[in-house]
Amino acid sequence: MTPVDPAEKILSLEGLDFVDHPFEWRTIADPLLASALAPGSTFFEQFRVLRAKVKIIAAEVPFRCIGILGAIADEGTTTVALGLALSLAEERRRVLLVEATLRNPVVVAMLGLPPNGGLSNWLRADGLRPVSVRRVDPWGLRILPGGGRVGSPADLLGSDRMLKLIEVARRSFDYVIVDCPPVVPAADSLVLQELIDGALLVVRARHSFRETVLTAYGHLKPNLVQGIVFNDQRAIFTRRLGR
Repeated sequence: MTPVDPAEKILSLEGLDFVDHPFEWRTIADPLLASALAPGSTFFEQFRVLRAKVKIIAAEVPFRCIGILGAIADEGTTTVALGLALSLAEERRRVLLVEATLRNPVVVAMLGLPPNGGLSNWLRADGLRPVSVRRVDPWGLRILPGGGRVGSPADLLGSDRMLKLIEVARRSFDYVIVDCPPVVPAADSLVLQELIDGALLVVRARHSFRETVLTAYGHLKPNLVQGIVFNDQRAIFTRRLGR
């Protein structure tokens, strides 16, 4: 078997290099998450449905750089972002998942990755250093973890460096999925909405008040939200609405 180069350069565009570090999905730290997001699971089938709906939207409007938003923390945006990104990569698409929740990044812990910097470290570095991404085998999904925690990341997320990163990613990947910070109460997601084509708003059952979701929606640009993902709904409705 040919050994895999642990630091394979996959892209060099306009002075910006992406360096690829592969890991196998079976090494994921959380076995429940691994089984839930496994392509053969019933749970993962819902992400195939979401993928189909995303492609329908993309046939009508530009929708390749997609933000995954929640009104407040713990709506499940990271799981939704991972599931959607994996389902798109399953079709042999080039997909990059960017974890932009810099106040509390969780992807490294969820996937059991060795800490090796990430988005915040690259944004704060001097010069255009290579962007270190993780390749999820066997699907080829690329993940850019959030990196070190940042107390007030709005300036970093709205910087020229972040703009350049997204511009290069747009040219190099079929889809860019951005796991965005909560809309309420900070302004982090509000600066990101200028960089994405549109967003999916994740609403977790029994978690957010209706008024909170409406407040978050009102903070966003008109027509930014292209769909709502109702997450963690356990009840099964056997009758039609209105009856």
